[in-house]
Amino acid sequence: MRIFNINKGVIGSRTAAENGIRTRIVKDKEEQVKHRLKVLDHVKKFGMLSAVDAYEVSERTIKYWKAKLKKGHEVLNSLASVSTRPHNTRKKEIPFRILEYIKYQKIERPK
Repeated sequence: MRIFNINKGVIGSRTAAENGIRTRIVKDKEEQVKHRLKVLDHVKKFGMLSAVDAYEVSERTIKYWKAKLKKGHEVLNSLASVSTRPHNTRKKEIPFRILEYIKYQKIERPK
């Protein structure tokens, strides 16, 4: 069976497909993204102070969301929150002498 591409030769079909993929919202963060968009729309219509009073979100947070959306090239997924877990976490370090002592104790008293 031969596989063929129905979009072959169609100018802009690849770009349209990629844009469609990028604008899809991640399902588990959909409500969060919708809320943030609603707040940003309110800012656009009525101003910053009105949005701060209506949604109880700080001015700095709204500016952060705007910058995040602009940096993400207006892609809705850029408004979704990201993990705040540190990249470098502490590693458990047990001194060598203590490890040797534990091994010795396990050999001497297995129970």
